[in-house]
Amino acid sequence: MDSTRHTCLKLQIPQNPQLIFIKGTWFPSHFHLSITDGLDAWTCNASEEEVNERASNWDQPVSEYIDMSERYLGFQQPGSVYGFADAGGGFKRLSWTFEKEGTKLEWRWKFKPAENTKKITAGILDFLMDSNIRLSEEVVMKTKSNEKLKAEAEKCLEQSEKLQNEKAEFETKIYTKFLGVLNSKKAKLRELRDRVSSDLAKSHDNEEESSQKTETYDGDSEDEEDTTMDITSTSKGATRGQKRKSFLTSSSTTIFRQTVDASSNNSNMHPSEICADVDIATGEPGNFVPRFDLTGSSHGGRPEKFSHYVARQLGFKDENECPELSKLASEYARSSKAFDDNMYVYFSNEKEVESLCEKLDEELERCILGYFAFHWSHASLMITQVLSNGSNERRLKNMMLSATRKQRFERVTKDLKMTRAFSTIMEEMKVIGSHSFKRGDANDAFTEVLEPVAHCDRSPVLLFMGGGMGAGKSTVLKEILKEAFWSSAEKNAVVVEADAFKETDVIYQALNSKGHHNDMLQTAELVHQTSTDAASGVLVTALNEGRDVIMDGTLSWEPFVEQTIAMARTIHKHRYRLGVGYKVSKDGTITENYWEKMEDVVKTKKPYRIELVGVVCDPFLAVTRGIRRAIAVKRAVRVNSQLKSHKRFANAFPKYCRLVDNARLYCTNGIGVPPTLIGFKDGNSNLLVDRDQIKCLEILSEINDEADSIYELYADIKMVTGNDSVWRELILKPERIESQRDLKVVIERIEKSTP
Repeated sequence: MDSTRHTCLKLQIPQNPQLIFIKGTWFPSHFHLSITDGLDAWTCNASEEEVNERASNWDQPVSEYIDMSERYLGFQQPGSVYGFADAGGGFKRLSWTFEKEGTKLEWRWKFKPAENTKKITAGILDFLMDSNIRLSEEVVMKTKSNEKLKAEAEKCLEQSEKLQNEKAEFETKIYTKFLGVLNSKKAKLRELRDRVSSDLAKSHDNEEESSQKTETYDGDSEDEEDTTMDITSTSKGATRGQKRKSFLTSSSTTIFRQTVDASSNNSNMHPSEICADVDIATGEPGNFVPRFDLTGSSHGGRPEKFSHYVARQLGFKDENECPELSKLASEYARSSKAFDDNMYVYFSNEKEVESLCEKLDEELERCILGYFAFHWSHASLMITQVLSNGSNERRLKNMMLSATRKQRFERVTKDLKMTRAFSTIMEEMKVIGSHSFKRGDANDAFTEVLEPVAHCDRSPVLLFMGGGMGAGKSTVLKEILKEAFWSSAEKNAVVVEADAFKETDVIYQALNSKGHHNDMLQTAELVHQTSTDAASGVLVTALNEGRDVIMDGTLSWEPFVEQTIAMARTIHKHRYRLGVGYKVSKDGTITENYWEKMEDVVKTKKPYRIELVGVVCDPFLAVTRGIRRAIAVKRAVRVNSQLKSHKRFANAFPKYCRLVDNARLYCTNGIGVPPTLIGFKDGNSNLLVDRDQIKCLEILSEINDEADSIYELYADIKMVTGNDSVWRELILKPERIESQRDLKVVIERIEKSTP
């Protein structure tokens, strides 16, 4: 196979208004160049020895040197300065500039006058004419091909329209047959109902006739008890379901009966209000569980809309009784910017507008916490339900999207492979920045950082921000950056966060921009490894440079964290690079080597001071935050992965404390309040903890990471229903009942007055 290639470049030299044409003939190990300006011609036949010498001077292989020369003399490169100047004795010198590792270099070759100017010029013109003819033929062929494709596309469109029409006809026929079958079934059911009613009437007449022959008795007390028991079973069946019957204890049944007795004189009280009272009093799931209607198979279903759920919590039968409130609830769930204004307008005709807005805001917050506390295995469906605003999406379209997801992802990944590589490099460079720092020559063995001093006079700091997904690390980090040291060091620090690389990934952006909510989870998982690798690359680069680093992650994988700390301890003596990572060989052997040691550092550096900030919270709160974040930023994680990250971090945190110079532990269970410091360790001291608050870390280490709801998180159900539980504190507050009643009265009045 002939490996010879030809190029021709039309070049305009800034200093010379006359155009020149450069023809190149490229061989594997050498090249021939000829130049003409129409009047004169010059040639340069570079030998293999000359090319090899030039390539070795630039530490390049011969093939790479020739490829680069061909690229710059095949097309005029932007940013490169070309030159064609006299070299004396009729010789000319062709040059162009390029950058290598940040240094600007110049390519130069000397050309001698051509022995036969006409032959060289004619050869270049012949090459240009042949190329023009060949390109014209290609254009004609591609034009014909496009016309053919256009004709085929029109045929496909016609076939598609035909199939669509046939599909519509088929659906109409099927629907007609379905209506016929349905009506016949209804007729049979009516007939059966009438027959049963007739039999019951006859039986009732016989019982009355029989009772007249027996002795009567006073049964008031038993009748009253039977009525109470009937109400109990009805409410329980309507709201709790058969799955949670075991939760009803004798004490909870007593509370329920007392509630029914207390409300029996109030005929306006809705049964769901009674049920809400019972749930708040007993701490049982009951009315708080969002309804989930299965499709008939075990593979799908439709969760209750959030607006319907809110209506039920306030005592309405469904959202149709309060359509305006339902709109507000949907806006709240989607974190709409218009919610606050629309809520104020909703209550604008009432006297206590501010108070009502505050009550509704608190109630919606409790509702959304309750809504996302169940059905975690169907979290994607619930997110889609909220984002779609209850619209009836075509099931066929969703089925097609799910069926073609793999092919769509592969196509986008293939199309954007190179773009992604360059984009990721650019993002890494942005994170690292261009700052450089000069270090002192002192060989300081300590890693103390007590106050904001100049970077060259202190040890650099590596700050680990750890905690499960949704723990509230970003909130705690904002508080830490306000401290004296970080307020001055932040501007030059490198923040390493894999999620940030996810959001800038071109493949992630391309898939996310399609607006397919069902792809949200798989899209995030598709770019997870790439974003993690990019973050690791930035981390090791920043540590090699001795920069202050903030690493934000779950820190749930102990081997990675331990190896990273070990690297940071010695990186002032050695340089490191990325290792092979987590690998499983064919025989099942697992290798974990995240960092590889390179050459020793010649210049003495100061060792890193390593700090750890852990963040924990109630796992139910973390799951809710994760789902709400998915709705807001269209980026989701699996709930069981989220729970595993919390459990693993809680188990590993005490070990991490022994490896770092300073450690702090925060709890973010409070809503609208600053994080609480519950543990502290400095130097070689032990971790000092708040005995009461540290329980949340111990509880996290024992949660069920396969739970489907808050009621499956703990082995002991008292962790949910106990007086000091977060669930009871946020959802089961006794004053919530009164607030719900007040809101319902006002909402009923507003909805009735709304046209």
